[in-house]
Amino acid sequence: MRVLLVAVLSALLSGAAFAQNSPDATPICKALESPPPTDVTASPSPKIDVALEHWNSRVKFFLVVSATKTAVPAANLDFARVNADFVAGKLQERGYQQLSDPLTGERATRDNFVDALHKINQVPDNGLVVVYYTGHGVKSDDDRELWLQLFGEHLGSGFGLSVSDLISEARGASYSGDLIIIIDSCFSGHGTLSALTGRQLDKTIIVTSSNEIQTSRILTFEDGSQASAFTFYLTEALTSNWDNADFDRDGILEYGELLTYMGLRLNCAKIQKKIDGPMTPKPFVFSDERFFAYDATKVRNWNSPLRQLLAIQQLLAELKNLDGETLQTETVSSGSTSSASAASSGGVTAALVTSLATQPHPVSKRALTLASLIQKNTEDPYAQGLKLIAEGRASEAIVLLGDPKQQSTGNLENLYLALGLAQRYSARYPEAIDTFKKGLSLNKANKDLLDETAHTLSLQTKYKDAAKFFQKSIAVTSRTLGSDHPELANTLEKYEQVLRKSNQIEKADRIAVQVTAIRTKVGIQ
Repeated sequence: MRVLLVAVLSALLSGAAFAQNSPDATPICKALESPPPTDVTASPSPKIDVALEHWNSRVKFFLVVSATKTAVPAANLDFARVNADFVAGKLQERGYQQLSDPLTGERATRDNFVDALHKINQVPDNGLVVVYYTGHGVKSDDDRELWLQLFGEHLGSGFGLSVSDLISEARGASYSGDLIIIIDSCFSGHGTLSALTGRQLDKTIIVTSSNEIQTSRILTFEDGSQASAFTFYLTEALTSNWDNADFDRDGILEYGELLTYMGLRLNCAKIQKKIDGPMTPKPFVFSDERFFAYDATKVRNWNSPLRQLLAIQQLLAELKNLDGETLQTETVSSGSTSSASAASSGGVTAALVTSLATQPHPVSKRALTLASLIQKNTEDPYAQGLKLIAEGRASEAIVLLGDPKQQSTGNLENLYLALGLAQRYSARYPEAIDTFKKGLSLNKANKDLLDETAHTLSLQTKYKDAAKFFQKSIAVTSRTLGSDHPELANTLEKYEQVLRKSNQIEKADRIAVQVTAIRTKVGIQ
């Protein structure tokens, strides 16, 4: 039955699935309401759970607004209070922290909403912040905006808070992390994008309960209680029906999976006459973040595509963190382990360069473990190149990658990065620098290539040139990730080391203070 569910996903997302009399509807609906097979054997768990590490690296907050009351008593939404309680409780169970108590009833005013949004301004840039709103949605008179209605104001266009104002208040001048806005209202898919700027959309995910012409639908339960169908299925995906929502069983509830599951459930609810009309949730995704929630106890598949991607990303970060001046690291080569000693703060010694030229560069046990997570049969030369480097086979990686421009698959910038790393791990520093610069000719704002160019120059004791590339990387990181992201602290720390080696002690001390401030804010000691 799970195969059947997966088979209909593309049709659902195209809006073509589940006509009223579709012969496929009944078995799919039954499958969604039933627990998945219990005889699925989990693949062996790895030594490193890359998904858990990624999830724990994000500081997670939420804000819930339930506009149950309006200036028009006949338009009150009593069931929306239940929505707020459901969402707040389930997000807390999944590791999100409350920014403030849920704003419900008479507390759901515009001023209170804006004050709560301003708290997001103080969240560090590795944040993942969910703002959930349930209530009335009103299309603006010019059809460009959606206005979220709040207590104490008239109903209509221009009252309450527009989606664009919501994002502006949340981000302010300081927050550059991920912002997830979930809107459960009538017409919530209307005008969502037309009034938003590039700055507002960057690293923003908007999930709406319906399209631009649909109203919200209510579920009525046997005891007479009610809830929004959209919100009910949202919380159901986070709890009792996680196994059906997490289609690839990797313990990660992705936004794509969430929207697919909810679209299926709402279609089934319409077919089964549990709701009185259609609802078509819409996603607007302008972020690379794919996690909505994570549960390690639900993992049955440790090798999903997203887990593979995370393993590659974390392996790259580990390989970048290692250098030719490591004092005590493990060297993995042909199944043997030996100790490598390195140079003083003055730079790489001639003896070390000679040593590294004849044997693989030191790699860590963590790098080797991450490499073991990458499937051997992957056709991605970038992933295979990083895997070979971590296994102490940098020379084989150089042969594999060859001339990146001649590769039939793979992102060219990534191929130059992997080749340059392989050359650096073989102590072929001039070649590595030349390779990194070729990659930068394609994209001068590639942070990884800037970092590696700077780092390799510093290994050659060319500190003045290294400092220039670190400065460029710092500028790119600040612009793309924010001024208090952990990755910025990592780059600043390497820049600080270069400054000390070039005897710019006062400047290095200032950078060290900045590094400490960033790491303190994000909770890294």
